Formats: sequence, C-alpha cells, structure tokens
Amino acid sequence: MESRTLTLPAPASLCSSGFRSRTEAVGGRLRPRANQRIRLLLADDHPFVRRGILCILERHPNLEVVGDAADGQEALRKARELQPDVLMTDIDMPHLTGLAVTEALRKELPHIKVLILSMHATTDYMLRCVQAGARGYVLKQASPDEFVRAIETVN
Repeated sequence: MESRTLTLPAPASLCSSGFRSRTEAVGGRLRPRANQRIRLLLADDHPFVRRGILCILERHPNLEVVGDAADGQEALRKARELQPDVLMTDIDMPHLTGLAVTEALRKELPHIKVLILSMHATTDYMLRCVQAGARGYVLKQASPDEFVRAIETVN
C-alpha cells in the first residue's frame, strides 16, 4: 500500500486528561458544526489498543473523537447517544460483535458509517463486513496515516 507522511500537531488532551465532548443538541439530535470535523466513536475491547489508536487519531485536525467503547453493547449505546459520523469498531468484541453492531446501525441509524477494524486480512471477513453494512475495513496493522485515510474515505 502506498504510504504518505502526514504532519501531526502536538498531542492533545485525550492522552493526558480524557475526552473533550463538544456535542450540540438540536431537538434531541446532534447537528454538524461549522468546522465539519469528522466525529468518531472507537470500539475495541482491548484498552491498550483503544487508547493507542485514540491518542493518534485525536491529534488529527479533521477528526473529533467523541467517545470510545469497550464492547459491542456499549458501542451501540454510545452510537445512539453520541450520533458520530463514523464508528470504527473491532470485528471481534464481547457482548455484541462488530458485525452485530454494524447490522443494528444499518437498520436503526444508517447515517452512521461503520469502519471495521480487524486483524484478519482474508476476503471472507471483508465480504461479511460489507454484507453487514460496513462502509470500510482497515487492518490493525495499518499505519496511523492509513487509519486516518480510511476514516476520511468512509465518511
């Protein structure tokens, strides 16, 4: 895969003091902000992996990390609550798999785009994700630049 280097700004607050949630509710629904940053929710059951990805993604100026989830049920609940533009979810999680979350969102909240995060590079997994309603698939082995490009592409 072609790889380009992106210049990232200095680390932001996520890696040191938690999330900065800046949602704007209108009649119970979230509305896009003038700056049009991509609102991202990340779901992965491994805290170390989740924290590392979040620290990298929060530094990107086009992304706003609105939350994270440790399992499929929490991911679905937070997707309903936070209304992100993109949910990046691990395919294998406890309580509900990433595929089950994707199928539920496709029916209930189709405007939320799902990007599957996986360590499986086989076409069988990719095909199952697309059939479930995912808009993209990115390998955990991908570079930080590839993660950002994947998020921007599905959005």
